[in-house]
Amino acid sequence: MEFKDKKDLLDYARKLEGLSISEANINNSVSEQDIKYGKNYSGKGKFGQFIEENYFDKKNDSLSAPDFSEVGVELKVSPLKYLKNGEIRVKERLVLNIISYDKLLNDKNFLDSHFIYKNKSILLIFYFYDNKVPLYKLKVNLVDIWELLDRDFNQIKRDYEYIVEKVENGLAHEISEGDTMYLGACTKGSTQKKSMIKQPNSKQLARRRAFCFKTSYINTIYKTLVLEKRNRISLENRLIKDSSTNFENYINNLFKPYLGKTVHELCLLFDCNIKSKSVNANIARKIIGFNKKNKTFYEFEAAGIQIKTIRVELNGKIKEHMSFKNIYYTEIINEIWEDSAFYEELVSKFIFVIFKKNLNNQGYHLDHINIWNMPQNDIDEAKKVWKITKENIRKGIFDKFPRASENIVSHVRPKGQSSSDLMETEGFGLQKKYCFWLNKDYIKSQI
Repeated sequence: MEFKDKKDLLDYARKLEGLSISEANINNSVSEQDIKYGKNYSGKGKFGQFIEENYFDKKNDSLSAPDFSEVGVELKVSPLKYLKNGEIRVKERLVLNIISYDKLLNDKNFLDSHFIYKNKSILLIFYFYDNKVPLYKLKVNLVDIWELLDRDFNQIKRDYEYIVEKVENGLAHEISEGDTMYLGACTKGSTQKKSMIKQPNSKQLARRRAFCFKTSYINTIYKTLVLEKRNRISLENRLIKDSSTNFENYINNLFKPYLGKTVHELCLLFDCNIKSKSVNANIARKIIGFNKKNKTFYEFEAAGIQIKTIRVELNGKIKEHMSFKNIYYTEIINEIWEDSAFYEELVSKFIFVIFKKNLNNQGYHLDHINIWNMPQNDIDEAKKVWKITKENIRKGIFDKFPRASENIVSHVRPKGQSSSDLMETEGFGLQKKYCFWLNKDYIKSQI
């Protein structure tokens, strides 16, 4: 099956919306016996393989050209899941093409790169994931073409060039998904040991990696395309209007006029309640521009950016550990590390907003900000805490989670509002709420 142009391809692909492959094929008068329902498909990409063969009548291959080379479009499928509140979210990052470290050094020009050749136009098929449902019955939710060069070009280019620079400097072993905003370099291989390969300009082995759209970014793409489908408008609530502006410089310039001011002075400036427990966070959000009208910004959603306020005492110590979202017991037992909720948070960009105790020991002032992402070695250290926690929850052990003294990066502790604030489990009744935390001493070392 070949297509004369992108519109022809998209018109055919959109017949899938709201249907399963089986239903769509019947609508297209494809006979049941011509559909290869019995073929064994395996791995995370099995639905993509299935849809390629059974709807587009294309054989799976590993060619370097886009899947629909006649119109220059790559095919990618992305699973969706429902949250507890009924909201639809993308389940995991979108893996693009494998990175060849050696070839990347001859592919530094972003516009002429193999990455652009392969991914500049992507036919995205979003479907509802359910591992208990046969592939031919999985429902497709949304189909559209994402034109990479028309969307977020400057930031994707910066992310790509950052990854190239790391490889060029013999630092491929130091690459982390958290280094970049939208375009990530995720690890490939069943185990860390099996994924180690040679890299140029260094004798040290590096993990095998692939380009990917980070989970936060592919989720924002989904939301954008849903909005466009409903209203034919794009999600244009952008913080930075000039797309060539560097995000970190922009944020630093927002905070610069307020450095050194006390919390009391800032509350008067921004009309914040100084008695609120979240007063520092409210000040930080107002400096950035969040308000009733702008409850979020495109950049923050697309890059999964988190704002964390930190209070530093006169002696330089930090009083509090840093908390994350509650652990959902029924979900974590089915997660794999690099698609887990905790991993997604750790590979975010963080804006640390640091308030320091005043010299007279009265209150705090805004001291500085630090735009930070966790180094790969520390992500690996946090993974140890996640693995133990997942295994304990699977076994029904809810009173022996890793403590701050047992890991230099992270630990697990309660986060419920009270002892009666409980969460459901898989077969162990209601249990006290816990969450992952970053250790305060680790945070101190990073800021």
